[in-house]
Amino acid sequence: MQITAEAIPRAELGMPRAAAVRVEAALAEVAELEATIRAAQARQFELIAEASEAFHLDDAVLAGLTTEDQCRFPHCSRPATRTDFDHTEGWADGGRTDAANLACLCRAHHRMKHHGGWRVRQLGRGRLEWTSPTGRVQVTEPEYAFMQGVGGAQGP
Repeated sequence: MQITAEAIPRAELGMPRAAAVRVEAALAEVAELEATIRAAQARQFELIAEASEAFHLDDAVLAGLTTEDQCRFPHCSRPATRTDFDHTEGWADGGRTDAANLACLCRAHHRMKHHGGWRVRQLGRGRLEWTSPTGRVQVTEPEYAFMQGVGGAQGP
């Protein structure tokens, strides 16, 4: 439904024609903004669909990662069944979606890795080298043989 200044009963609203024209302009701007939002939402859904197709874990990688025992952050014991799959080298930065570049991190440690100053790198065979914001280095080892056989550098 489109409302125009002529359709607004000025006497009923108790406003002069100039005010009705301003209302019409505001309503037109709202309609334009709504159309922009709908177009942005449609594009967002397209991008999510494209990313979902590109970001696919094959069954063997998924099975191997879900057999990890816990979050791979040092000293964390949150079960792997309650973790996120994290790309060590970010997917958006060209990081591969494979076992050599993925690790299970609980939500808190996933956020710390991205926003808390921690750095991590894969050493190969599923080993992760964590560097704290103060420079302290710790290495975590995978629990299961699936990850221990994963490629990449062999580590120290």
